Amino acid sequence: MRSLPSIACSPSRKVSRGVSPGTVFSFPLLLLFLAACAPAFQPSGPVTAGELPVLEARVAQDPASVSDLVRLGQGYREMGRTVDAVALLERAYALEPLRPSAVAQLGLAHEAAERPDRAREVYEAYRRDGDSAALLAWIEGRLPAVRRQALVLAARETVAREGELAGTPPLPGHVAVFPFNVAGSEAAFEPLGRALAEFMVTDLSVTGRLTVLERTRVQFLLDELALAESDRVDPTTAARSGRLLGAENTVVGTVEASQETVAMEAAVVDVVGAALRGDPRAERDALQELFAAQKRLALELHDALGIDLTPAERDRILEMRTRSLEALLAYGRGLAEEDRGNFAAAAGHFRQAVSLDPGFQDAGVRAGEAEVATDTSAEPPPEGVEVGVAEEVALEGGPASGLGEGLEDLIPDPMVRDAVSEATGREGVGRTSVLDIILRRP
Repeated sequence: MRSLPSIACSPSRKVSRGVSPGTVFSFPLLLLFLAACAPAFQPSGPVTAGELPVLEARVAQDPASVSDLVRLGQGYREMGRTVDAVALLERAYALEPLRPSAVAQLGLAHEAAERPDRAREVYEAYRRDGDSAALLAWIEGRLPAVRRQALVLAARETVAREGELAGTPPLPGHVAVFPFNVAGSEAAFEPLGRALAEFMVTDLSVTGRLTVLERTRVQFLLDELALAESDRVDPTTAARSGRLLGAENTVVGTVEASQETVAMEAAVVDVVGAALRGDPRAERDALQELFAAQKRLALELHDALGIDLTPAERDRILEMRTRSLEALLAYGRGLAEEDRGNFAAAAGHFRQAVSLDPGFQDAGVRAGEAEVATDTSAEPPPEGVEVGVAEEVALEGGPASGLGEGLEDLIPDPMVRDAVSEATGREGVGRTSVLDIILRRP
């Protein structure tokens, strides 16, 4: 048999070869050569329609092949067969709970199936025990979306169970702060609604004697009730929403701003009695004094809630997080985009807030969190990036990560008839191809 012709494999992924039409290849030698030049990484990206029948046949032949289970599960998820995807990926995960691709694809499948709690459980387990730096970074980027999905689904379930929850007593000391209604203001001031609510949540949390619900949780419930766009939330609707949230009291407010002045009004609503606790508190000042007015309002709301502040607590509440109106508006725009799940846009607004006021720490923290959520796409890192740290070191300086140009025509196509396979009785799409041998992880 003629020896294998010269085929060079180089880091530049270029292949130089001299193959004459009559060349006969030694199949074992070809396998050895291809293994030497094989990609260090497994194929990644969306599963093609042509792959599905091959993967299904392989899983039927070997139900314990984790790589095939994961790839087929990914394919099912991408085509909307989430139930089938979850079943396959749970099987793969049970076999290899620290396999990065199994973790990532199972988490995505549970997200697609609207099971964020299970997705978070899978991700958190890998954060605790896994060692792939690439996957750990990817998980950090997924968690904000998982958390948002959980809040949205919780709001939806709460509204669906409203009748059942009607008789449930509120939790003592729990307060829900609604977004401020921006009334009669110029459109440019619309972001104040969320920004002021976020500031009020922080101020009311200072003493630790109140349990102030997260602003996004309140926002998503209002969205589900279609109340967020109403011109005004009256005590009845505030009490209804507070009851669904399990809050004893709700804080509702309005803000009206112009280029010269700002007026704010806020009130505490008793959820059980669906009535105001005392008269609404109001502040009016020049626009540039908006932050001082917000702080005075926060102190008055503590009084309405029956909280006697110590001098130290009062000083902490009066600390200014920013004095830049433009930074506050950018911050509010970031909160709105974050609520919508648009983390890239949110990060941009938060970064703008920091550029306008470098001392605005809240905006800096939010920018970092949103950027982590933006750094990774919806899809996990490629298989080759998912190897452990030790494997990554071993791969450095190794052969090129792609087959050379023109080498693909030396590899049998698993979707067509193969004379060698037929002769040996191994024909059919279920057979293992040369690429399978090389690329499939042990």
